[in-house]
Amino acid sequence: MNNDLVYLNKRAQEERRAAHNCVHSTVREVHLELAQAYEFKMLLLKQLDARSGDPGAKTSTGHTAEQPIASPAIPLMPLPAV
Repeated sequence: MNNDLVYLNKRAQEERRAAHNCVHSTVREVHLELAQAYEFKMLLLKQLDARSGDPGAKTSTGHTAEQPIASPAIPLMPLPAV
């Protein structure tokens, strides 16, 4: 699972980098949405890992394995105006 987290983190960074270098605002938003989707998948994998281990263990978000988490509102990275 660690390889999956590394891959998802890499893809999220690539999408943020693409958004930062993008000229068109609509395409920039798409890249940012993709980055958020990769980050959310990372969060879900971490929660799944916590559930498969100790049931009382805290995840990186501070939740226990029994507590479901809602979709996080990940703040968008501010980008320079073009």
